[in-house]
Amino acid sequence: MRDTPDPEFVGLVKKYSARPVVIGSGSNPGNLKMLMSMADGVIVGSYIKGW
Repeated sequence: MRDTPDPEFVGLVKKYSARPVVIGSGSNPGNLKMLMSMADGVIVGSYIKGW
């Protein structure tokens, strides 16, 4: 399983980017709400392979 992205890093990216910030790894049902609070979107991919 991948680590959850660092909130400080995501904040820096959002601060200096004019584009939407989308998290591409580290999401799961337990952290999705938190990830969506710090990014503009989350890509859900390999996590659902195990379902």
